[in-house]
Amino acid sequence: MRLVLAAIAMASWTGPGVAAGTFAGKVVVVIDGDTIVVRDDRTVRHEIRLAGIDAPEIRQPYGVRSRGHLAELLYGKRVIVAWYKHDRYNRVLGRVMLPSSASCARPPCTIDANWVQITTGYAWHDKQHLDEQAMEDRVRYARAEQEARLRRLGLWAEAQPMSPWHYRHLHPRVASRFDDGRR
Repeated sequence: MRLVLAAIAMASWTGPGVAAGTFAGKVVVVIDGDTIVVRDDRTVRHEIRLAGIDAPEIRQPYGVRSRGHLAELLYGKRVIVAWYKHDRYNRVLGRVMLPSSASCARPPCTIDANWVQITTGYAWHDKQHLDEQAMEDRVRYARAEQEARLRRLGLWAEAQPMSPWHYRHLHPRVASRFDDGRR
């Protein structure tokens, strides 16, 4: 069953010329609202950058809340990571899937953590890297952001929320070591 879920999770990231893989593991650290650490079944530590989203920096409004929300969703839980590449800091870029504990009528019985961060208003849809995302996910993530904006959820409750990429541009000294244009 785990392999079936992994194959389903990976399928939406694969496309022409995109090498992909999957692995399962336990979330052992939540760094911020779009970066976690997963220890796989061989106890190898992987730093994961949730692809397709960009969460507020920790020092931004909603930065700590975004990390807290992701921690509540994933910390200490077993996940499936459907990845497509490594960035220049050797972080794995991909989608993090949380197997659903509730019985479901039809597979896949997983929760897309990247999408959840957007739909709850704790991250933007990363439109700067749309070419790396499957069309189905581009549409789902864009709709999730529109809905969160309309419902004024999370960071969208602010009058004028500042995007993380704009914040990093204005505050280069506080930008993380991972400010590589991937955020």
